[in-house]
Amino acid sequence: MWGISVPTLRALPAVERGLAARATAPGPTGPALFEAANQFEALIAQLVEAVAREARVRALGDALARASRQLHTLEQRIAPELAAQIAATTRALDERDREDQSRLRHLRAGAGRR
Repeated sequence: MWGISVPTLRALPAVERGLAARATAPGPTGPALFEAANQFEALIAQLVEAVAREARVRALGDALARASRQLHTLEQRIAPELAAQIAATTRALDERDREDQSRLRHLRAGAGRR
């Protein structure tokens, strides 16, 4: 996303299993146990998806915090330095302009005497 490295989780195999995959006998355990197991397996799939989204959000939050720190540095350190440099350059150019105007006046006054 816009130059931000975002972690991605690869697709995991399906977690939902049947009776044979759970290695439980259907007789001694009731249907409520199987229903609970099915719901937990569905919950695991949702949690894996949530982890991926949370990782993306954390990466974006870290990038936002980094950008905020950089902006603060620009506002507090760089901008005042640049403003001072601009002011110094403006003063120097104004001084040059005054000197040039003074020289021009002296040249005109000297040319008028001749």
